[in-house]
Amino acid sequence: MADENVFKLSRPLRTHKGDVTEITLKEPTAGTFIRAKRDPYKIRIIDGKPDCDFDPVASMAFLCEMTGLDEIVLGALPAIDFVGLRWMMFHSIANTLGADTNPSQP
Repeated sequence: MADENVFKLSRPLRTHKGDVTEITLKEPTAGTFIRAKRDPYKIRIIDGKPDCDFDPVASMAFLCEMTGLDEIVLGALPAIDFVGLRWMMFHSIANTLGADTNPSQP
């Protein structure tokens, strides 16, 4: 797994350092889980297929740590970018476990 992933935003995002068009996600550490106080998602099996249930609050805590941006900045993301970043976060964790596909897809 790469140490970081780059996510291209659907439109520029205003940060404290100016507008950005992409966000880099760094690999989370064990400390990220501890500070978030819960996992950002749960995987369960429904009708024999894996399904992912995201916790939006824990996901935001993870994304803040993984991007270095605060919740106010990330809270201004369009929903499509938040969901995309959340999937990238999921893959950065799950790929280390051998899961390389979106679990909610057939």
